[in-house]
Amino acid sequence: MVRKRLRILITLTIIPYFVIIGRLLDLQILFPEKNSEVDVFEKSTLKALPAQRGEIYDRNGVLLAGNKTEFDLFFTLESFFKRELYLAEFQRVLSDELCTEVPRPGPLDMCSCSTLENQFQPIISNSHSLRSYKRNILDLPFEQRRKEWLSNIETKNWRRLKYGLRKSLKDQGHEFIPSENKEIGSVFIDPRAFLAPELSLLELADMNCGIYEEMLERVHGASTKLKELLQGDSPPNRYERSRFREIERLLVRDITPEAVTRVLYHPDRFPGLTVESRSRRIYPHGEYTGLITGYLGNYLAGVNEEELKILKNEGRLLDFPTKNKKAYFDGFTQQRQKAYFGKDLLGRRGLEQAYEDELRGIPGLRADYQDALQRWIPLVDQPIQPIDGKSIQTTLDLQLQRKLHEELKQQVRHMGNGKGGSAIIMDLGNGPDKKTPGGLLACVGYPSFNSESFSHDQEYLLQAIRGENPEVSLFNRPTDAYLNPGSMFKLIVAMAAMESGVRIGGGTKPGQAWPQLPLQAHERYECRYVFDNERWEGKFKCNSQHQHNHSRPDLNLVEAIRYSCNTYFYELGRSRLGPSHLWDWGRKLGYGRPVYLDLDTPRKLQIERRPLRAETSRKGKLDRHLGRRFPKILHYTIGQVYVEASPLQALRSLAAIALNGKVPFPYLVEPLPPETINTRFNPFPPLRKGMEAAARLPRGTANKLTISDYWVALKTGTAQTARRDAANNKLYHSWGGGFAPLDKPRIAFIVRFELTPNGGGDATAPIIEKILQYFAEKDPELYLRPGEKVGLLIPDPTTNSIQLKEARL
Repeated sequence: MVRKRLRILITLTIIPYFVIIGRLLDLQILFPEKNSEVDVFEKSTLKALPAQRGEIYDRNGVLLAGNKTEFDLFFTLESFFKRELYLAEFQRVLSDELCTEVPRPGPLDMCSCSTLENQFQPIISNSHSLRSYKRNILDLPFEQRRKEWLSNIETKNWRRLKYGLRKSLKDQGHEFIPSENKEIGSVFIDPRAFLAPELSLLELADMNCGIYEEMLERVHGASTKLKELLQGDSPPNRYERSRFREIERLLVRDITPEAVTRVLYHPDRFPGLTVESRSRRIYPHGEYTGLITGYLGNYLAGVNEEELKILKNEGRLLDFPTKNKKAYFDGFTQQRQKAYFGKDLLGRRGLEQAYEDELRGIPGLRADYQDALQRWIPLVDQPIQPIDGKSIQTTLDLQLQRKLHEELKQQVRHMGNGKGGSAIIMDLGNGPDKKTPGGLLACVGYPSFNSESFSHDQEYLLQAIRGENPEVSLFNRPTDAYLNPGSMFKLIVAMAAMESGVRIGGGTKPGQAWPQLPLQAHERYECRYVFDNERWEGKFKCNSQHQHNHSRPDLNLVEAIRYSCNTYFYELGRSRLGPSHLWDWGRKLGYGRPVYLDLDTPRKLQIERRPLRAETSRKGKLDRHLGRRFPKILHYTIGQVYVEASPLQALRSLAAIALNGKVPFPYLVEPLPPETINTRFNPFPPLRKGMEAAARLPRGTANKLTISDYWVALKTGTAQTARRDAANNKLYHSWGGGFAPLDKPRIAFIVRFELTPNGGGDATAPIIEKILQYFAEKDPELYLRPGEKVGLLIPDPTTNSIQLKEARL
């Protein structure tokens, strides 16, 4: 029994030795390289390698958004601002070693380090006093500039103090000079060594790297925060304090090349400062292209906290692990495709957001370790290299964009023409390059924002988001501002009438079927200037009663568009068409539908915008709510109250009329083929002739300038609002748009002013004239028709066509 127990005891004793020996064999003999690599990996530092972001260009190759390499300066409390750590340690040693005895008198209280710090505070408070002190004292030899701190201190106490502080005294420039008998002596301090951080900041300020006082405040702010942590209710432990002191903090952004050279090649003059290169996003044209390019923002800036949560939940927010760095390095390739680091700048709005995946590129990763000589050495020969983003070229014409923005700004800010404005110009694809129709040559909204300021000034961005800066707006008016289009919607009503089997001259009785013949462009309707109803008698008038030819008050479709006759379209909408037909044809021409512009969000994620107010946003409710009752259906037929559209939606309808039923999708980078409207009776020529008459003939609603010199078709709109300005003038949403040249249109455009005291023609005429001048200067033969006589548009009842014939006006 005893032997059996002895064997068991021996076995239990020997087994652990075999386990240890086996582990040693694994570590040192069988797989030494693998295990040493894992050990080094755990002690290494992982660093992200950012990819170069792709650039954005206009159609002519002009840079809209690019990259600039800059160098930032960082500091750590551990290496740059050692004085706080040193003074705290000095205070402890003084209290423990010396102040228990009766202190000897000296220039300073040897048991209080705050006295030493406070003595230098007036000197370092501003650059002028420090520069004067440096010139008068610090530039002198050490024997003349040294300052006595402690006198008559016993040598044995100095040895105890020196032992307690070890090399800290030497770093801070202290020196003990014994007396003749060597039993006592004095402690001197070197002000140049003690004020080394402030002198470094002063030299940086002299190199135009920043303001001395601001840099000093950043350094002291980090030091003050450390003091607060140490004095708090739950002070950090030794490891946490060490981590806090080792954190790299930004000192100066974008330092000069001279400063980069001095800091790198003279580390003794700038101890504790490190230089890091950074690729900065630049927007050379500021507010001119702000709505188009967007800007870069940080998820951690407090602006997009919900998106940050989404990234975390999806596992797409990368962070460096404290353990198992080897596995992280090996798996980084699979997760870096769609993942982000916490400090990454991401596209916010505009093309930066829409093409984020293409522009951002794919980051890389590098692993470094520190050898015995404190040198950082690459751990792997082949780090994971970053893949730069792709550059994109847009359809934008920067010269036209700048010109249009300046004109809008002039009208809104200096001429009082509304509270905001929008202007868009679209390429219809009929030029020599034969591009897909829909490319935006210019897309301007005012007020706008400066992408350069937003990307690098988070406080400025937050002020704009909170609406604290009235001169800056993140709201994209051309694409997202939905307002009543006014008479612009009459083109939809006319097209629906010519395609839906309606006769303006005939009429039907209640309960009878509508006639199947379409509206003929030459049929005439007698405008009585007031569309009467028993309840609303005299309330709905023709806004063009002073522009009609009083000798002949009846008018056809072309003349109704020319004069923008309300009663003509009241009759079509209320008595003949009904809201369902208007709804159908409005959607076909772009109202109430997403425009799929590749801006802000990918096209597949865009949501449908409302064409009407909430209670009439669906076709079924539309008939029940409006029917043919006064006054709602009348407001609907002239684009008031119940119809809403963005400038981009209205522009699509104008482009469809110019292209004979092809409705283009607007785009800036990637084109989409246009939609085609199937029509039975080709309603587009009469609509184009009506718009031509409005622009080129007297008393036309758009004939407010020297427009007859241009080969252009126009339509205006004036939507009423319930608001008035300070002078008690009514305010409107004024529209104006069209296309040019007439024979084969190359461009379509839309202009809108919000809350302006001017009507559609008066408000938009200055901008439209500048647009036409721009293109006429480039190709006068195409856009100008000098010498041609202006005549009347006479409809031909036999062919349902419109011809321009000379006649007396």
